[in-house]
Amino acid sequence: MLEPEAQGLELFMGQAYAISGRRDSAVAVLRRVIAREPGNVQVRDLLRELEGREL
Repeated sequence: MLEPEAQGLELFMGQAYAISGRRDSAVAVLRRVIAREPGNVQVRDLLRELEGREL
């Protein structure tokens, strides 16, 4: 399990990928986060936006 700081960095990395247009990388990182934290609404919303579908 990652330390809380590393988990936050992973979310930040996913957001940075999304902003820079690296959609596939963003989705991959965010899917790892959501696998660990299925109740994370922020990650679910970002994934929904990137994937263009309902989760």
